[in-house]
Order: sequence, then structure tokens, then C-alpha cells
Amino acid sequence: MPDIMRFIMLEQMKSNEEQITQLRAERDEARREFCQYIHQNGGVLPQHYAAARGWDCFSEKAEADSDNLLFRTTDGE
Repeated sequence: MPDIMRFIMLEQMKSNEEQITQLRAERDEARREFCQYIHQNGGVLPQHYAAARGWDCFSEKAEADSDNLLFRTTDGE
């Protein structure tokens, strides 16, 4: 019986870690969108706005994805 309990606990921990990863990704995406909104309405650069708040939502990959989205929505202008 202890092996079954351990298995269940490990599976629950794995599930929790996956949820945390997903929620962090969603949070960072929301933060990036908010930073873009601030920038588009006369604010500072999105990366500077995030850094001023201690947000790490512009990692290299996230920033590249954001730049690609901006390029696609502005036709590269």
C-alpha cells in the first residue's frame, strides 16, 4: 500500500508542477500584453516597464516571440 500512496503523491506533484508552469506562462503573457499596451499608449519601452516592476516576462524566447508578433501585426514597419 505505501508504494501506491507514493505513486499517487508523485503523480499529484507532477500535475501541480505542470499547472504552475502553465499559470506562469499565462501570467507572463498577460504581463507582456500589458507592457505592450503601455508602450502603445505613449509609455516607455515594454521591456523597461517590465524591468521597473521586477517582472521577468521578457526572457529571450518570450521577447523574440513578442517581436515576431509585433512584426506580423505591423507588416514589419
